[in-house]
Order: sequence, then structure tokens, then C-alpha cells
Amino acid sequence: MRPILFVLFLFAIGCSGPSELSRSVVVTGIDFRPYTEKGFLITPEKYTGEYQSIGMIRIDVQPATKKVDYSVPIDTKTWSVHLDWLVENLDIKMVIDEAYKAATKMGADALTDFSLSSRVMVEGYILVPTYEATGFAIKRTK
Repeated sequence: MRPILFVLFLFAIGCSGPSELSRSVVVTGIDFRPYTEKGFLITPEKYTGEYQSIGMIRIDVQPATKKVDYSVPIDTKTWSVHLDWLVENLDIKMVIDEAYKAATKMGADALTDFSLSSRVMVEGYILVPTYEATGFAIKRTK
């Protein structure tokens, strides 16, 4: 049994990928102005004014996936290829839009303690990025 594990270990080391990566700089930002212009507040801070408590919101967004059909051209703006699967490219704005819709549906005009996070889920043999938004929905009274 041990020789088999050793061979698998050597195989894994040999297939470990590139030995160096180029430097990359990723700058991200989120523009809340479209929501502010509608009178809606999104903030990672606590709200210090008077308010009515509405509720907690958590939004999880996982992209669509489907098997690659190589006979059809792949729209790389919409999909990324992972092995033989297409994974939908998600925009973080979509996650914020969903949180905004949920909060306004509840009657809130603000999301405080707002946070965004992402993680990678393993679905079978593919890696699927998943995004999460959380916040405390309130109705400001002053």
C-alpha cells in the first residue's frame, strides 16, 4: 500500500503547475452612488442615528454551471471554462443588487454592517466562486 501512495505523491509533485507566476495587481472598488441616489444607504459602519430595526440579510450567489458544448462558440464575457465545464462569470454588483432588492422589499432604506466576501466551492471536479453579502436592514427615522 505504501509504494502506491509514494508513487501518487511523486505524480502529484510532478503535476504541480508552473514554477513561477508573474506579479499581478488587483484593485477593486464598489460604487454605492447608484443606491445613494435612490435614498438608500449602504455602509460597513454601524448607523448612529435613530432607526427602526428591520432584520438581517444574507445573500449567497453561486454561478450557473453547464457542460461545455464545443460545437458552440463560448462567450468569454459570460462564461469561464474549467475542465469540461462552463462557469458563469459573476459581477459583484449583482450580489449588491440582490441585497438592495431584499432590503427594500422588507421596507428598509439602509443596510448597515454591510460586508462582502467570496469563497471557492468545490463542485465535483470544478472550482465554483461563490459570493456572500450580509447586512443589518434598517429604516432610518431621522
